[in-house]
Amino acid sequence: MSKFITNISTLLNTMVDFLTEFPTRKTNIPSPILYLGTRKRAGISTVRIQADIIRKKNEASTKSDIPFVTSFRVDGGQINMDHIAEKIRIEAVVDEILENGIVEITIGADELAKSLASLSAGVPLPAKGKGIIR
Repeated sequence: MSKFITNISTLLNTMVDFLTEFPTRKTNIPSPILYLGTRKRAGISTVRIQADIIRKKNEASTKSDIPFVTSFRVDGGQINMDHIAEKIRIEAVVDEILENGIVEITIGADELAKSLASLSAGVPLPAKGKGIIR
């Protein structure tokens, strides 16, 4: 890398040369490194989603005249079918996300440049981006 950086093309060529000449072998990035600097999340929980929906139905029924029965058993002692229907609906949605969801991540050029600069400084910083599940 004996080139002088005079414009954007020499900067990009220098970065490409650095990355191609960098002595590494291709491996998977360990998940703890991927999570550096991020907030740890509990993950998707069908039980938590169901409880949240039932809580919101309960709030709606107390604020208005909507007759939601939110207890697990109805007056006759039978199981509340609305709970079972909610659980089936939630599990179907979560299964669809887990089995067929595609995560797309976009990392901006400025974040990528900061991350590359940190590698050359010996203090690797993760590049931050935005993602969406499709």
